[in-house]
Amino acid sequence: MVSWTYKGESFNPESVEALNGFIYKLTYEYNDKEYYYYGQKSFNTKRKKYYTKKEMLLRTDKRLKNYYYVTKESDWKNKYLGSCKDQRIEDMILVDKEILKIIPQSANAKINLTYWEVYYIMVNNAIIDEQCLNANILNSFFRGRIE
Repeated sequence: MVSWTYKGESFNPESVEALNGFIYKLTYEYNDKEYYYYGQKSFNTKRKKYYTKKEMLLRTDKRLKNYYYVTKESDWKNKYLGSCKDQRIEDMILVDKEILKIIPQSANAKINLTYWEVYYIMVNNAIIDEQCLNANILNSFFRGRIE
């Protein structure tokens, strides 16, 4: 299985609590051509977890919310293969998983993650390039509509 690389070296940190996410480039091979895909991925997921009936009965203040948030590490290490919707990807061979930029945890981390993904797509003319598998940018700019 192909592992993540960052600045030419294997990327496998012990803890990702201080990191929010990363911008990546996946490289595929198909019919002796290289195809690529840019995307973003969060290191951690934040989910709502509801209190049980017993826990709700023990609470004295009924105005409080009936849920809390649980944070756990996402599937970025092993299973994650991008969010590309292109049908051709099923026949392609994954060659490289490269991390282009790491976004640290901050108040504006989600905004920074989106900005840097769009930046890499734009700088590399991904929507115009036929070897790129990205079909749109922010669901606003679509391949085929850009001249």
